[in-house]
Amino acid sequence: MKIQEKVEILESQYIQPQQLGIILLTILSSFVVGLIPMVATMETTIIPSEAGLWVELGEQ
Repeated sequence: MKIQEKVEILESQYIQPQQLGIILLTILSSFVVGLIPMVATMETTIIPSEAGLWVELGEQ
């Protein structure tokens, strides 16, 4: 007794537009989260004051 099977592909296995949007959003958000430490260190600015300048010059 022989059994034959026929397999039909009903849907294509390509990436759907919604899936592509989710993938791109995930990649973009991971880059943003990775940039947070670098942006945080760049934003810390030291505002010079007269007392701070005298300390840097070695006079008090």
